[in-house]
Formats: sequence, structure tokens, C-alpha cells
Amino acid sequence: MFKNYFKIAMRNIIRQKSYSFINISGLALGMACCIFLLLWVHHQASFDKFHENANRLYRVEVDIPQPHSKIHGPNSPYPLGPAIKENIPVVSSAFWLLKIKFLFLLPGFSWLATTTYYLLLTTY
Repeated sequence: MFKNYFKIAMRNIIRQKSYSFINISGLALGMACCIFLLLWVHHQASFDKFHENANRLYRVEVDIPQPHSKIHGPNSPYPLGPAIKENIPVVSSAFWLLKIKFLFLLPGFSWLATTTYYLLLTTY
């Protein structure tokens, strides 16, 4: 029975090539997007799971509007930590995370870009 279904499907694919191409490529694209979305969700849910109080950790990110773009990241102004600790009573401690990108010129190579995160451990 499945052999017959397979034969009919192959005949239809051969007869209607453009229609089959559109359907198969759409299915492949949809499956690829679904897999990438699942991988992204898994990656986002995997942060800070090693910490014993992982359910109590939060990260504040900022969006800085520029004339032609927007900068998104963990950079935040230094006074934000004390302000959060003063105004939100459930916050027990806060720290400041700074992201800095460096560019190095190595002899015989091209530019090397690296990103470094600095953590200022302060309980305010």
C-alpha cells in the first residue's frame, strides 16, 4: 500500500515540477526556521543555570537609539544599580556589567576583534 502511495507521489512530483519545487522548498524552509527557533529558545533558556539561585537572577539590558540604528546590549549606566536597589525593595544586590569590544592588528594577519565583559562586583 505504501509502495503505491510512493509511486503516485513520485509521478506527481515529476509531472508538476514547479508546483512540487514550491511545496518542497516551502516545507524545507519552514522546518529550518522551526529548528533555528527551537535552538535559539534553548540557548536563551540556558543562561545562568549553573548558579544555585538561578531562578532569582535577572539581567537588565538597554536599547540606545542612534540616528540610523539602535544599540542593544547589557551596557547600562552606572547609577542604574543603586537606583534599582533603592526603588525596588525585592532586589537584594546588583552589579554592573560592561561590554567592551577591542580591535587588534596582529603582524602577518588581519584585524582581530574580541569582546570582553567586565563585571564590577558591588553591593551598593
